Amino acid sequence: MSLAERVKVIAQALKVDGYYEDLEKVEAAISIIAQYVAYRNESDYERAVGAVKLLNKLSEKVGLDKFYDGDFSDYDGIREFMSDFVMDIFANRNQ
Repeated sequence: MSLAERVKVIAQALKVDGYYEDLEKVEAAISIIAQYVAYRNESDYERAVGAVKLLNKLSEKVGLDKFYDGDFSDYDGIREFMSDFVMDIFANRNQ
């Protein structure tokens, strides 16, 4: 399953379970990650990592696997993951 599809599944599960306030958090997390990837402003790095951690928490809240199961201390790994995530969203935006 692509990263974009995983986020859709998380959002759908939150909606089904009635966690409507968390749907806004998903949108905000995506926006924060996309902003960091687009501008690579290092002052936004911690916010972007926090957004990925939030997606992990929301994913687990609805009984799904973690969104990102890598090592958060691996700077290059998390940056690559965020870049892949944003590219996947753009590649799948019309689906």
